[in-house]
Amino acid sequence: MSRPRSRPEPLGPAVQALVRSARSALSGPTHRVWEVWEEVVGPDLAARARPLSVRSGVLTVGVTSSAWAQQLSFLRAEILSRLNAHLAGTPLKALRTRVVEPGPPPAGPPPPPERPAPGPVPGWARERVRRATQEVGDREVRRALERLWLRHLETKGVTEVPEDAPPPGSTGDPSREEPGEA
Repeated sequence: MSRPRSRPEPLGPAVQALVRSARSALSGPTHRVWEVWEEVVGPDLAARARPLSVRSGVLTVGVTSSAWAQQLSFLRAEILSRLNAHLAGTPLKALRTRVVEPGPPPAGPPPPPERPAPGPVPGWARERVRRATQEVGDREVRRALERLWLRHLETKGVTEVPEDAPPPGSTGDPSREEPGEA
């Protein structure tokens, strides 16, 4: 007995549910730790220590050296008291330190890595994509996958030519009569 073919479900509601879930996880009182950190500890200490996570009432703070970890251990009770005064609901119970890479927290997301200028995907790469997707049975899915993969390669920029790539001017497809034909 064969199973009836299921219909695809819209992606929108699933993404919205994921966003709601993430938003509710971040809307608890402990998310304010990051907002008030510098105000609570001051700019000098904030430059050398930053909150990393809060789990089960335990705040983990990244510090730039073991000396600063020791300094925070002396200030632990005062920092927890000041933070809890800013937090509504469940208070923080403990503060742990962990030595991390020196430097203040990044101001935003890291800059994107430098990439070569986008350009056309060489024939040898197109051929590899075609060979890699040839087993996909559904023609529309196969074409969509190829387009997506080629777009990725185009955006990323293909810089290295593998040793087994066909010579320049060739598409890499031996079934084509003329080299370089697209």
